[in-house]
This record gives sequence, structure tokens and C-alpha cells, in this order.
Amino acid sequence: MDVPRSGLARPLRQAATQLGVRRLRLASGPVTTSGGSTVARFTATADLASGHTWAYAGRLRLVRQDHRWWVSWSPAAIYPALRAGERFVLSAAWPQRAQVLAADETMLSSPQVVAESGSLQLLTGGVVTATAAQAKALGAPYQAGDQIGQGDMRYQLAASQAVRSTKTTKPIDMVVIQPSTGKVLAVVERPGGFDRALLGEFPPGSTFKVVTASALARTGMRPSTAVQCPSQVDIGGGIFHNDENEQFGATNLQTAFAVSCNSTFAMLAAQYLDGAALASMAAAIEHGSRLPPQLVTIPAPGPQARPHAISPAILDTLRPMMRAVVTTGTAAGVGFPPGVYGKTGTAQYGNGPNPPAHGWFIGYRGDVAFAVLVEGGGLGADSAGPIANAFLRNL
Repeated sequence: MDVPRSGLARPLRQAATQLGVRRLRLASGPVTTSGGSTVARFTATADLASGHTWAYAGRLRLVRQDHRWWVSWSPAAIYPALRAGERFVLSAAWPQRAQVLAADETMLSSPQVVAESGSLQLLTGGVVTATAAQAKALGAPYQAGDQIGQGDMRYQLAASQAVRSTKTTKPIDMVVIQPSTGKVLAVVERPGGFDRALLGEFPPGSTFKVVTASALARTGMRPSTAVQCPSQVDIGGGIFHNDENEQFGATNLQTAFAVSCNSTFAMLAAQYLDGAALASMAAAIEHGSRLPPQLVTIPAPGPQARPHAISPAILDTLRPMMRAVVTTGTAAGVGFPPGVYGKTGTAQYGNGPNPPAHGWFIGYRGDVAFAVLVEGGGLGADSAGPIANAFLRNL
């Protein structure tokens, strides 16, 4: 009885939205008659989006018409104190954020400490004013303007778990960067001690083919350019050979890059490039193709951190070749998720006929770039590749 023209679904749905009701449980109670008025009582228990549970006693006014009992509708049927024209409003009172302490009781989250080292916020997180989009994602009772926590621990935890779960006992260094901003999202090194991930110097191995291929792209070479991949090549008296002296004969630049053909890139570098060309390409990668890494973000980085456009010729050449490394090349067997671009590297060091080698994998997926080094790990696809894969799948 007295049902609104639009029906009951609309006011019931509006009330649930205003309260942020995730689940509602109703339990019927006794029906009583007094002074010609009949009331059916019930108990409502609502689980709210805020994490709270609200329980209250409600009642429905009953009337008899056409030999049947009906509920006489009014907003009070939802909640006894609700009147026509009124609505629910969910408000919240937020306590002050607790301090994050170091082992020596230093307040890592204090403004003074953060001002000295803005990178600490990667560990402690920060408190920011929620945008409308963030409040909507969090759900009731959050509203635009509320103070919410924000941090980058997702990437650090994913990287840490990837390193912790690997079977190798070799030292591991890993750095994750956000290309669009240059922010360092994660740094992991095992074991600790010397900061090898940020201060160590290691031979790049075949990951340097990214630099060489970029320089070759500037000379006009493209993924389809015909090249040769013999088992070995003599350049100025120096012998450069492929892993296990593999040879692919006549092929193209993309395939040579994907299978990491050393002889191909040694010949091409000797023919088309010189030391100055490679030095300029490395500088372009550092200062032109991406933002320099930003470990400390407070105070804000200076003008040297501004991005610069990279040559479309380099992008159009490197992107399909780095994708081919993962789909058909040296990292095809790692099992990466879709959308990964990368390059393996095996960097020999020391002396002797079979010197040890570091294992590399560098790559990116979306707006996340990463480099993984397994010191003395051997083949990059076998040692560093699975760690990078685990990191991406942990996100």
C-alpha cells in the first residue's frame, strides 16, 4: 500500500548506495496488534563498505485490505527514524596516522625525515588527498578530499618475492623503473652489504646489443635488413664467436637480435659504427630516450630530468626486435606473460677457456621497466629471465 509510482526498487537501492551496504540480512520478529494498529517487527544487519556492521530493529506497519495483509509503505519501513524527504549520509572520522618507526625508534614517516630523503616514502608510503576516482575505487565511506594512504610497495614486494622464491643461490641485483616518470619503483639485492644494484659495475654482455642496434637503426637498418650470422668472425685479429659456435647463415637483423648472434653485431659495428657513434647512442639513451632514474623525488627533480623525444626510427626498429626475443628468441622458453619486451645477456668475465658469466635480462611491460642480474648465473635466459617473469606475475 502507498507504494511510490516508481516502485520500491528505487528507494531501496538508493538507501543501500547511501550506506554502502555490501550485504543485508533480515530476521523476522513478532507481529503485534495494539489500538487497531498492527506492526511486524524485524532485525536488520547490514555489512557496510567501510568494514563496519550496523544492526537495528525495524518495523513494518500492516493494513488489511481485500481479505489480505499489506505493508503500508513509507521510508520508515527501511529504518524507523527515516522520514519522507530524508536520506542517509555516511560520515567518517579518521584518526591521525600512526608513525612508522625504524629499529632505533627513528620516525621514518615524520616530515623532517622524509624531507631529508624523499625516497623513504617508497618504504613508508605517504598520506594524500583522495581524488574522486580514488575515492570511487576505495568505495564508501571514502569521498573525494579524504586523506588516504599511498605508496609504491606493490613493486618492491613483487620484486622481493621473485628474488626470494628463485632456486639459485647466486647473488642477485634487480632494479625496477617507471619509464613515464623515471621513478625507481624497486631495488633488490641479495645478499645485502655493498649496494651492488645501484653502485656495482658489471659487463653488460649481449644486453649491449640494444645500444648497438639503436645506433645501427640510425644508419638506416631495419628489422628486415638482410645480414649474415656465421659461427665466428675475425675482426682486426680478434675472434668473436656465438654461444656454442651456433650459426644461422643468411638471416635478417630481427632474427639475429632475437637469437643474440654475436658475430652479426660484431661485423655490423665494425662496418657501420665507430667508438664515437656508440658513445653518442649511449648518451641519447640516457638523456634523450627516457627520463633519468629518479630515486629521490623530494625536492622535485630539476630541469635535467625532462624527457626528450626519441627517434621513431629507433623505436620502430628496437620494439619488434625486443618483442621477438621473448616470442621466438633466446627468452622464448621462459614463459613470460603477454606484452613483454626484453633482451637476454650472458656476460663472461675472468680468464680461461670457459670463464664464468653473469646472467642478464632487461625489459619492459607497459609502464614498468626492469633489469635483473644474476652474478655468475650463466645464461641470462636461464638465470635472470625466470626472476623477471616471477616479478611480473607477482604484480
